[in-house]
Amino acid sequence: MNSRTKQLNKMKREFHKLYERCIVCGKTPVDMAHIIGRNVSYKDNDGKEKNDPISLENVFPLCRVHHSEYDRNTNAEKRKEWLRKFHLKQIITRLEFLVYNHEKNG
Repeated sequence: MNSRTKQLNKMKREFHKLYERCIVCGKTPVDMAHIIGRNVSYKDNDGKEKNDPISLENVFPLCRVHHSEYDRNTNAEKRKEWLRKFHLKQIITRLEFLVYNHEKNG
């Protein structure tokens, strides 16, 4: 098992301790929805290419139905629009922060 997989597994355990319900509908079980997904790369502060940041700041709890809906939005603007529909301002703020840092470092 590589170090990234170990980090993700540790983060999943921490995530599931913190979140039990979908923030949209309250259903269980929940998935870790990535604000910046695995298909997006960015440069970290050291200029190294990275995929999604392994951080609890980059994930939020969604049931499978809402996770699937969210993932159909393939860019930041569409994702923000989807999040606005459910009044998820905190997630929008995190998305904007991550995208800004991605563009600034990219």
